[in-house]
Amino acid sequence: MSENTFEGLTEDFSEIMKNLNNPEYDKSSLCKEIDNYMNKSLLLGEKLKDKKSTLDLRSGILRNIKSSLVEKMDISDKENLRNISEKKN
Repeated sequence: MSENTFEGLTEDFSEIMKNLNNPEYDKSSLCKEIDNYMNKSLLLGEKLKDKKSTLDLRSGILRNIKSSLVEKMDISDKENLRNISEKKN
């Protein structure tokens, strides 16, 4: 993941979308990258009000993608992701 700038998040978003289309890319890692992106986006959106709508839109897209990925995963992978999310909260 790149630095926490709008340009850096744009690169991260592009990389996530590219990895999404790669069937050999680990889906669990992709979900973690999506979580990292959404956390960075939330923090940056508070600082860059003029970019907030773009960041929110991308995060919404990634949230839906992550939900779809999690539904397709094995039960053990889902449980691991759930545990990681609970630790963050």
